Amino acid sequence: MVQRKKSPVEISKLNVKQLQELQAQIVDRIDAIADEERKELAAEFRQKAAELGMTPEEIMRGRKRARKRAPAKQKYGDPKNPSRTWSGRGRQPVWVKEALASGKTLNDLRIST
Repeated sequence: MVQRKKSPVEISKLNVKQLQELQAQIVDRIDAIADEERKELAAEFRQKAAELGMTPEEIMRGRKRARKRAPAKQKYGDPKNPSRTWSGRGRQPVWVKEALASGKTLNDLRIST
């Protein structure tokens, strides 16, 4: 069995108000320690960036993202409903599958430009 260190405060003898005050002090202390650790880490980070000849902002920016692809032009249209089109990318719409099943080809569905 693991033995716990005896707390400097005997919490079993404290009332609710005293426990709430202690809790607030603990939260404040945790926040203060976390703040100190963040500041130390930030200083280390700035120092490491400087050693690499960069700014922290340059490191955080990272790689540039690839440009988004332009929307694909619509190549195929539904002869029964001209508002339904397909670019030829991705899964075939139901109307394309039905047209192909009925004997048509993709060339038959091609939109003339």
